[in-house]
Amino acid sequence: MCAGDRVGGLMSAVELRGLSFRYPGASEDTLTDLNLSIGEGEAHALLGGSGAGKTTLISIICGLVSPSTGSVKVGGYDIIDDYRKTRDLIGLVPQETVLFGDSARENIRYGKPDADDFAVEQAAIAAAADEFITALPDGYETFLGERGTRL
Repeated sequence: MCAGDRVGGLMSAVELRGLSFRYPGASEDTLTDLNLSIGEGEAHALLGGSGAGKTTLISIICGLVSPSTGSVKVGGYDIIDDYRKTRDLIGLVPQETVLFGDSARENIRYGKPDADDFAVEQAAIAAAADEFITALPDGYETFLGERGTRL
């Protein structure tokens, strides 16, 4: 999801207020009193060295972890109130590729467990992966192995 996309009838501006986060056992906050507004239709990049908190920030916005303090609003909706709803609104592309010990089809379906085969294949086409997948020995049913070790 990008700022400016329609989310549940709302525009998806992102607003962070007083956001702090500390990993369990850490002596210092990874993020401290962060305030950020990304308005409707705006795009921003997060830049910084390793350990600067970029992944932590995105993990909070996507509802993967809870902040220690502060608020996170997407489209005016406080995501901390209901992370399950938030996860339905946001797409995440992680830094590292994650492949599970299952078929290509089931790895794609992971993001939407109720997707039928047609929807899975349409997602692969949209991601420009269909040609690669159909060239595999068993196409969409090819077992990929943990982290793609069978590719």
